[in-house]
Amino acid sequence: ISPMLLLGLFIIFPIFAQNAGDLCGICHKAISTASNILSSDLFFTLAHKPWHMFCQTIYTGYVCEQLYQNVVKLMWVNALTRFAPDIICPKLFMCSHSFILPGSFEDYKEAILLNKPKREYPATDFNNSLGWQIVVFGDPHVDLWYTQNKSSKCRSYVCCREDSPDIQTEAERPVKWGNFGDCDIPWRTAENFFDNLVISHKDAKFVVWLGDNPGHEIYFQTIEGHKRVISLMTNKLLENHKGIGAVYPIVGNHEGCPQNQLELVEGKPNWLFEFLADIWSPWLTPSSIESMRKYGRYTQLHPNTNLRIIALNAMVQDGLNSYMWSNITDKFGELAWLQETLEYAEKNNEAVIIIGHYSPFTPWSIKEWSKRYIVLIDRYANIIRGQFYGHTHTDSYQIFPSIVKGEIAGVALEHPSLTTYTDLNPSYR
Repeated sequence: ISPMLLLGLFIIFPIFAQNAGDLCGICHKAISTASNILSSDLFFTLAHKPWHMFCQTIYTGYVCEQLYQNVVKLMWVNALTRFAPDIICPKLFMCSHSFILPGSFEDYKEAILLNKPKREYPATDFNNSLGWQIVVFGDPHVDLWYTQNKSSKCRSYVCCREDSPDIQTEAERPVKWGNFGDCDIPWRTAENFFDNLVISHKDAKFVVWLGDNPGHEIYFQTIEGHKRVISLMTNKLLENHKGIGAVYPIVGNHEGCPQNQLELVEGKPNWLFEFLADIWSPWLTPSSIESMRKYGRYTQLHPNTNLRIIALNAMVQDGLNSYMWSNITDKFGELAWLQETLEYAEKNNEAVIIIGHYSPFTPWSIKEWSKRYIVLIDRYANIIRGQFYGHTHTDSYQIFPSIVKGEIAGVALEHPSLTTYTDLNPSYR
């Protein structure tokens, strides 16, 4: 993007030369004008053929066209209009500061860790038992168009679908419950999992649901399709798990439509958060419902204990969410909210479990956001009793380093996926 924007800048720069006293303003105007040109209908018409020439080396023409119209154009426009001026102008020394990085990370770290206490864990009220059984699952990626009549091999994001190629050999034929390869799971597999929870984990105190519910068909997604998948799972959990104390669900990056893309503006209604706040309301407190509706996050105490659940919104740290590119530290105020919540929990002798879709160590997480998040984990390690993440589809863990040499701030569990995508067995913990 940068060479094209620079070319546009120097082509139209003379237009603004008469106002040379304000170089920063000139640069922003010039870059914005160039961005308008590079996001015009004419530009997308000219770029259409080169995109297909590249994309069709990997995917089919149909998939490439849907990606171009529904994903590529959106991310390109957001990159130009929200990201480029704030990055390029400081690099050209035409602005004295970057609008993207307000404040130094080192200053932030020093301020947060200034009053870090000694590690003295608060006692958690386990109702006089030795411990709790909880269930954690995530990344179902249910494909409502899964079929055994189409091939598990295809030139697309996901196979085993009605739009996949015909089966050429028996080795390509999908099986009933799911398939190794680039296939998501059918609804019957997720339904069987929910039914099994009643039998195998009837003593579980609560269930953590780590998001990413729709399938991987990024080239053909709709808001109504996302709502249908989430509704099926929510209703099944409500039907089966009235005896389990609570379910704590969160937002994953695939809940956006298209995936990873969700505009977050404080005070502006958001279709996803409105929907989730309503459908998940049986499990949430009134304040959590309101927080979910506004911000896609929430916190509440587990009933009759001092255990606080903090549920994060993955879309604010999603490096592929182009709506976040205009502020890569804390655009939606989630880190500030997290610090306030942890501070409150510490003062009230509460223990904390944090649930989130993204681990801050994954390459998809925004680096500057993640660095600050890790500092918060270090500061409040004395009250954080667990961190549960998903997204990677693998059964693994992450170690959080401490500012204190030779110590660790905590250990986070990354949970396996219900989906088989890619070449995996459906799993949960």
